[in-house]
Amino acid sequence: MVSLTEGDSLREAGLGLGLGLGLGTEGRVRFAARGSIDGVRLSRLAHEGSRPDKLTVISLEGVVERDDLRMVLLGVDSDGVIVAGKLDDARAVELELEVEAYTPTETPIPIPSVPSPSPRPSPSPSPSPSPSPITWSDVVASSQSPEPEPEPVPELPYPGDQIEHAAFGLCRVEKLEEDEDFVLVRGQQGRLLRLSLDVLRLERLPDEGGVRRFRSRPRDGARGGRTR
Repeated sequence: MVSLTEGDSLREAGLGLGLGLGLGTEGRVRFAARGSIDGVRLSRLAHEGSRPDKLTVISLEGVVERDDLRMVLLGVDSDGVIVAGKLDDARAVELELEVEAYTPTETPIPIPSVPSPSPRPSPSPSPSPSPSPITWSDVVASSQSPEPEPEPVPELPYPGDQIEHAAFGLCRVEKLEEDEDFVLVRGQQGRLLRLSLDVLRLERLPDEGGVRRFRSRPRDGARGGRTR
């Protein structure tokens, strides 16, 4: 676990992980963040500038390969407004990163936790037993885990369909944007919402009264290319 100092750039910290671990050009680092951030700048909305208000992170995952960093954010502000999309950068407020590093053979490298100050321990009458060393068979077994099956391509929502959202309840689809990355829905209070299909996965539910229905869930992590 790596803790960021308030005001640290998440992009600079993420790109610095690979250099700090000495992975070279072929290694890869994955991290998941939890806590709160501000100064959020989404990649698709870079022309609008950053959001200065504080966001609580629901899900924030990143992948570092060579000099490239990809991050996906799902967060909520103090008014309960959901902010989601591909993240370009943000500043840490109270943020911790859970990090996994991989060599070119996909062998995970253990990441030591950042130690916190603690009282000096009392002398022990006998030394603690040393942990068992990791054998080559352990490394081979961890690198031969089965590849996940590709996610099936679900149906897309269209105007008139309904989406069950964990925060906004039952919403009616008003419009699917041309790039099919965002869908406009109207909530139960009549509020127009813009949901990102990069960070939400739609599951088909049984129709009701001839109306198609979906349930939205946060995605597990970022994927290359167009995702649904």
